Amino acid sequence: MSLRAGLVGTGAISRFHVQALRKLAGVEIVGVTDLVRSRADEFAVATGVLEIDRGRGRYEKGSYSTWRRVKAERVAAQAGAFERQQEELAHLQRFVDRFRYGTKARQAQSKLKAMARIERVERPTEQRSLRFDFPPPARSITANALITMNRFKSDIRLSLFTSI
Repeated sequence: MSLRAGLVGTGAISRFHVQALRKLAGVEIVGVTDLVRSRADEFAVATGVLEIDRGRGRYEKGSYSTWRRVKAERVAAQAGAFERQQEELAHLQRFVDRFRYGTKARQAQSKLKAMARIERVERPTEQRSLRFDFPPPARSITANALITMNRFKSDIRLSLFTSI
């Protein structure tokens, strides 16, 4: 059984965390995030980038900038394939509409069957960003206890100074 770990924050101590996680058997680092993208990119060089798009995961080895370039190329290729397929389907549909009931009805019928067999290429979609909202934490008991302890200590000091 393997444990999948993510690293949140890539400050100075995170390098030790990564080294410790890599030494553990069965632990795989699958995610890195940081407020500063370039620091997260440094860690991603060693591990790669896991992209989750429409319920499918795709792992790309290399840096974040490499992943962005590869993804842009992939989206451009998919957009081109989608446009070519739409043009081809429109051409076939025009033929079918023109000759469906005329002299070339058999050809039109076979074109309709061919259109039904074509595996459709999906239109590239806009990438939506994922946003997390966390509610503000409730005031903890320990914070109240520390404030009480500090007040208690100051009360003791005041009483010590007043008794002198």
